[in-house]
Amino acid sequence: MTARVAWSGTGINLRTNRAKPEDVAKAVRKVLVDPSYQQHAQRIGKAIEGSRGLDALLDLLEDAARADHQAVGCSDEQVIRSTCSPINGCPSGSRARMEYLSQLSSPTFP
Repeated sequence: MTARVAWSGTGINLRTNRAKPEDVAKAVRKVLVDPSYQQHAQRIGKAIEGSRGLDALLDLLEDAARADHQAVGCSDEQVIRSTCSPINGCPSGSRARMEYLSQLSSPTFP
């Protein structure tokens, strides 16, 4: 994780699991003084704000699940009603996956 923080330009990788307090203090001072760290953090923040987040992930998962079903000839109606199963030709586990996806996209999902 710290390598990704350093790669993104938003922090410093101390390259240890047991950082000394003086090394942490030195890194914090550097991050607070060097404006490039703040600039990189703001860039990432704007990218996150502009993303569709969970909605985009759900779209990708639903498209992948739908493609699985269409590949074996299931209709969208079967997918929606969760009547697909490995017995009638759907890929193994697809019914459980579709039930999970329907829970994720329901307004009552926590």
